[in-house]
Amino acid sequence: MLAEILREKIILHTREELPHSIVVLIEGCTEKGGGTMHIDALVVVEKDSQKGILIGREGGMMKQVASAARRDMEELLQARVFLQVWVKVAPDWRMDERFLRRLGV
Repeated sequence: MLAEILREKIILHTREELPHSIVVLIEGCTEKGGGTMHIDALVVVEKDSQKGILIGREGGMMKQVASAARRDMEELLQARVFLQVWVKVAPDWRMDERFLRRLGV
């Protein structure tokens, strides 16, 4: 559910600039002191240009996306959320059987 929240925000904020062929993986989700949830997410795109669009000038796009996702995650989890997002380029990830197995496909 957390991955889908982040993916939705990416699609909403980038509109037509990014195709829907992105995937979000939640690499870690741990509760820290004070009930704060620390979530590590990996966004995989197919091209360097897509990574640039997603990160935006000086990280501006990613900051908007992550902030919107964090707010929805906090509402879902009823806890403060520290969200850390990385973007990785994996050309043709949809054709990589090993990667697809990691996704559970």
